[in-house]
Amino acid sequence: MSGEAFVEVREAIRRSLDRREPLIVVTGHSGSGKTALCRSVLAEARGAVSSTILNPFLTFHDLLKQVADDLDPASRRAAEADVDLATEHDLMRSIQRFVESNPGRPAVLFIDDAHLLNPVVLAQLRGLLNLSPVGRGLTILLVGQPELDTTLRRPQFLSVEQRVAQRYRLDSSTKPEVPVSRHVRAPRPAAVRRLAAAAALLAAGWIAGAVWRRSFPAATATPSERQASEPSSAPSVPAASASPSTVERLALPSTLAPAAESADRGSGRQAQPIREEPRNADGTDYRYVSLRGTVERQAQVLASRGDVKALLALRADTENRYRELGTSRPALIAQLLDALDVRIDEARAVRLKLDAQAFRR
Repeated sequence: MSGEAFVEVREAIRRSLDRREPLIVVTGHSGSGKTALCRSVLAEARGAVSSTILNPFLTFHDLLKQVADDLDPASRRAAEADVDLATEHDLMRSIQRFVESNPGRPAVLFIDDAHLLNPVVLAQLRGLLNLSPVGRGLTILLVGQPELDTTLRRPQFLSVEQRVAQRYRLDSSTKPEVPVSRHVRAPRPAAVRRLAAAAALLAAGWIAGAVWRRSFPAATATPSERQASEPSSAPSVPAASASPSTVERLALPSTLAPAAESADRGSGRQAQPIREEPRNADGTDYRYVSLRGTVERQAQVLASRGDVKALLALRADTENRYRELGTSRPALIAQLLDALDVRIDEARAVRLKLDAQAFRR
């Protein structure tokens, strides 16, 4: 669609608003310029008062409350305590009184992304169209994607479809050349706003991670960095003056076990068997294997939920439990901590995705 066609549509919408036609439908694909077109028309409409609905997921009661607030802010401030308790009937009566008391001032309800409206809310718009006679009532401007036309043609929306005065379809094959008021800046398309919001969330997550790493280096260091920073410790040797009864018996290698037994027999003491911890078939202490399995299952669940704080706490708890078991399996704990670091990164990505979805809603 050429720039001249866009100008013609713009002038047609302006004339429809001047005639105070009940319902105007403007459709087009994303990026076709329909929202900017309607905003520029409303900005240049002389004496018109408008209410803009940018959240199509509002209930009908919340929609009526916003319309009543936008059309008559002075009355809202005078009875602000009663607005939250007002019923739908009270809100519609308030809108009707304002429209009828200002016959020379066009009142427009502009709903963006109307194709996402709840079907119940879309059907209830008929009540707003019946508030006043045609030419003196509220004008509803529905803007959405092409499926909005398909929805309005369904049998359950016949009462709304019958009140459509004008329909305009914008083509996105070329960039619209719609003159915008010098005093009003045309908003960015919805897709650009969503990309900007997602980029801002990613930047915030990166900054938060950098601050966390600088504040808690020990909790975020890699296994190799932790091993490099830890001083090498030599095994402690019991004091020579200590009594044999107070010295903890150490597990000796198999080559030294007979010598230890003969020494015990020479001293008159009964040799005590050396206790060995149960091990798996591959020789790994089962306690380490149990720790790894439990931590991996918990980390998988927390990562799927995007719970970064719980994963960081699980990582610190894993290190504490490993020290309690004895630091005899450095390779195993290093692999486990690396796996936890990967789960933490996954949780951060899931959290950013959930925050972006909540921001769009």
